[in-house]
Amino acid sequence: MTVFRKEIIIRNPRRWWPNGMGRQDMYRLTHEVSNNGRIVAKGEKRIGLRTIDLIREEDSNGRSFYFRVNGLPVFAKGANYIPQDNFVPRVSDSNYRALLIDAKEAGMNMLRVWGGGIYENDIFYDFCDEMGIMVWQDFMFACAMYPGDRGFLDNVKVEAIQNITRLRYHPSLALWCGNNEIDEGWKNWGWQKQYGYSKEDSARVYDAYREIFEKILPESVLKYDSGRSYIPTSPLYGWGRKESMSRGDNHYWGVWWGKEPFEVYEKKVGRFASEYGFQGFPDYSTITRFTESADRQFNSPVMKVHEKHPVGFETIDEYMLREFRKPKDFESYIMVSQLLQAGGMKRAIAAHRRSMPRSMGTLYWQLNDCWPVVSWSSRDYYGKKKALHYWLKELYSPLFVSPVVEDGRVRIYLVSDFQKVEKGTMEIRLIGFDGTLFMKKTLNVTIPAGSSGVVFDTTRNDFLKGIDTLSVVLDLKVRSESGLSARNTLYFGSIKDLKLGPTEVKIRATGIRNGFKLIVTASKLAKGIYLSSNADGEFSDNYFDLMAGEKREIQFLMAPSFKGKSLEMNIRSIADTY
Repeated sequence: MTVFRKEIIIRNPRRWWPNGMGRQDMYRLTHEVSNNGRIVAKGEKRIGLRTIDLIREEDSNGRSFYFRVNGLPVFAKGANYIPQDNFVPRVSDSNYRALLIDAKEAGMNMLRVWGGGIYENDIFYDFCDEMGIMVWQDFMFACAMYPGDRGFLDNVKVEAIQNITRLRYHPSLALWCGNNEIDEGWKNWGWQKQYGYSKEDSARVYDAYREIFEKILPESVLKYDSGRSYIPTSPLYGWGRKESMSRGDNHYWGVWWGKEPFEVYEKKVGRFASEYGFQGFPDYSTITRFTESADRQFNSPVMKVHEKHPVGFETIDEYMLREFRKPKDFESYIMVSQLLQAGGMKRAIAAHRRSMPRSMGTLYWQLNDCWPVVSWSSRDYYGKKKALHYWLKELYSPLFVSPVVEDGRVRIYLVSDFQKVEKGTMEIRLIGFDGTLFMKKTLNVTIPAGSSGVVFDTTRNDFLKGIDTLSVVLDLKVRSESGLSARNTLYFGSIKDLKLGPTEVKIRATGIRNGFKLIVTASKLAKGIYLSSNADGEFSDNYFDLMAGEKREIQFLMAPSFKGKSLEMNIRSIADTY
């Protein structure tokens, strides 16, 4: 084999940047091979010019874990990705595009391709290149030990080389990771005892592990993709070990698996959260596609088979009764389960972002489903966004305002992905559910660069003195000098304890191209407004809170197949689920 090398110098190159940091400039690279004037081979690649480094350095907090792109540190915002269908060939190019557009519009800049799935089709990585979504690529090993015979190991090497050489030119590819949770499972999940391994058995099995993940895979990456970082396993320390909070990436499952309260997310903040999550039901319209009316109850065989976690329904119910009143019927339960999931993930994501730059990444489990099911996803099998996915636009915004009660104080944090300090203004309103304005002030604030900072701090008692805390909400609006804005709210009690009475919510629709513009108003606070329709379509916003007298404009874009039919629009809030 003859190898030809050609150096190409690009002066003043246009860099490829992750979503939110700049443009995704690409170059087209073509090549031809000729013999005696006759072209015998040719090819074309799209490439992007950038540097991506995984920074793991000892510091005062333990050991860092973050990505640096073109010399700048990046807070990774995204999710874990699994195959989009149990039958992989059914996934079309349009499916890939729709899903990744949803990820981009939610503010994501990274997806972790989970090691229990597949090496994705080229089109997936092409779209990630176009949309500025970095890819954490697991090799396809997860939650199990693997054989160590020569035939198997040789096959692993060939498969690794084939995928490394196929994917290495993509600018979105940020990291190769050997496996998902195998090292932690082997050392701490009792596998050796469960299967009755002798010391000799254990040594032989773990030797095979080391051969794959500490020799074959890193050597293959070094030889065929030397500019890319490699880690042998994710995480290095499981969520039950104290090192998981200070060294490397972590999978925190104390919430959900451990049944710990959502508040723990605010205390258990590691250096890079590469997996954590909570389940929510899919959209009701999705459930109607795999059930008949008699099946729409928790104990039906059909619903049970669409919940693969052994105590999934019980876990959702336990958490729901901590936060909400018991919903009155099955459809209400579905809606509240999504608000429960979104509320839990909001606490986690907000805590991760408030801890920046000590914490530098948050990838929740999981973005999507491979079948219509009750799961941890934020976007169900048919592409319907759950409440969590709608909330991500706020949670993953480059400018994020995060109010919290901690240590008996009300603190407001400003978190910024900006590369420079900016000035801005923040409006603080303490407003009653009936519209009574208890406090309003506007502050000039300094927005930090690539970090988080407290811009308001007072005692809870002073802030809420003489006010019924269960009938009031803190409403925050921030605007930067460059024109970016952020908004968030804080309630001072569990949702089940808030004094949420019935309220009149009105909706006015005006026809636009391919759908409707909706104006939604409420006479009193309407919490957790959920819009639905008999038409197949998508709302630009959903599962939102509306203050007394506030107006919200939303677009509803319908599928073309619905034209000419009678449109029905439904609206509910949490108060309607009791």
